[in-house]
Amino acid sequence: YSSISMASDDTDFVGEILIEGELNMKSALQVLQSNLNSIRAGRARPEMLDPITVTVYDGKKMSLKDLATISAPEARLLTLTVWDLQNVDIIVKALRDSNYHFNPQVNGTLIRIVIPHLTEERRLELGKQAKKYTDHCKVALRNVRKKCSDNLKALQKEKRISEDMVKQVMNKQVQKMLDKMMVEAEEKLEEKTKDILTV
Repeated sequence: YSSISMASDDTDFVGEILIEGELNMKSALQVLQSNLNSIRAGRARPEMLDPITVTVYDGKKMSLKDLATISAPEARLLTLTVWDLQNVDIIVKALRDSNYHFNPQVNGTLIRIVIPHLTEERRLELGKQAKKYTDHCKVALRNVRKKCSDNLKALQKEKRISEDMVKQVMNKQVQKMLDKMMVEAEEKLEEKTKDILTV
């Protein structure tokens, strides 16, 4: 942030505000990604199973990718090669109980899941859901920008930075960061929508 001239202590404060802002924006995008992953599209993707967890031996919750190799050999087929035969039953139960209501077929340690076709109506519903998640993310991103602004104004009030500095940092850095993250959110939505509409 050397393009902005100010006392080094104050640079640290502004730098911290920017770092915190960026982390919070990235975190909002991660939440969006995980929400979008939870929406079942028409195409088989290993990350569809990310939200599903199982409770193993010592009561520890684990994700399916920690217990099996997951792949999508065909457009509408997922396979799980479970590493420990003991875990097959609990994984099958978790798949059946999930929001997707999968109907897994088991052969030893191999679990096959055929992804059913989505109706047109269901696709539209899922598209709306994806858009809703993205809108929530955008609100969260704008809230981070507001928090950055509030924190910078607090520094200004303490006479640590000038009003010009607040404007400069907000316009040049925070806004740029927000714009970039907004584009990323839109790209994630586009990708998911394409996924949902793939027959």
